[in-house]
Amino acid sequence: MNFFGIGIPELLLILVIALIVFGPERLPEIGRSIGKAVRDFRQMSAGFTSEWQELSKELEEAASEVQRGVKDVEAELGELESDIEKVAKIE
Repeated sequence: MNFFGIGIPELLLILVIALIVFGPERLPEIGRSIGKAVRDFRQMSAGFTSEWQELSKELEEAASEVQRGVKDVEAELGELESDIEKVAKIE
C-alpha cells in the first residue's frame, strides 16, 4: 500500500507523531477535517472534469461545422470554376 509515495511504516510514524503533538482528543477531529477536504477536492475535480469534457465536445462540434462549411464552399467554387470554363469555351 502506497499513498503519495509513503509506505505503511512511514504512515504509522506520521500517525504516532500526530498523536503525540495533537493528543488523542483532537486527532479524530483532525482526521474528519482532512477527510472532508479530500472529499471536497474530489468533488471539485469531478466538476472540472465534466466541464472540460463538455467544453471539448462543444469545440469538436464547432470544428465539424467549420469543416462542413469549408466543404460547401469548396463545392461551390468547383461549380463556379466549371461554369467559368464552359463560358470560356463558348466564347
